[in-house]
Amino acid sequence: MASKFVYKTYKTKGDAQYVRDELIYILLSKGYVKAGNSDSGTAIFFRNPSLFFSSKKPLTCISQLSLETAGSGGEVTVRVGMTFTKIRNFTVFLMTFVCAGIPALLGILRTGSPDFSPLAGLGIPAGFLVHYAVRGRVFRYWKFLVKKVGEDHGMR
Repeated sequence: MASKFVYKTYKTKGDAQYVRDELIYILLSKGYVKAGNSDSGTAIFFRNPSLFFSSKKPLTCISQLSLETAGSGGEVTVRVGMTFTKIRNFTVFLMTFVCAGIPALLGILRTGSPDFSPLAGLGIPAGFLVHYAVRGRVFRYWKFLVKKVGEDHGMR
C-alpha cells in the first residue's frame, strides 16, 4: 500500500536532537496534537484537529504530519511527511462549484434548465492547481523553518 504522506527531506546544521525538539515544540505551539510514534520509533506523527486553514499560515493547511530527524557531525536531515486532505477537498469542491455549479444555477434561473458550458470541465483541474500551489507554499515554509531552527542552534 502506498504511503498517504507526501515526503520532503530538508538539511540543516546543528544537533539532531535539538532540531527535533524545536520542531516538535513549534508544532505543538501551532495547535498540532501528537498522534503517536512509528513502529520503529524514528517518526513522530501529528494531526491538526482544526477544520480551519489559511494560506497565510502554511502549517494550518496540513492535515497529518510525520516528522523524522537524523544526523551526525553537525549535519541534520529532517524528513517531513504531510497530507493535504483538507485543502485538496476544499479547493476541488470550491472550484467545481464555481465553474459548474454557479453556471448551472444561473441557467436554471434564466431558462429553466441547467446550462453546462465547456468551462464546467475546468473545475476539478483548477481545484488541483490551487491545491498544488498551496502545497508548494507549505514545502517552502518547511524549508525556511528547518533552516531557521538549525541556524538558531548554531548561534547558541
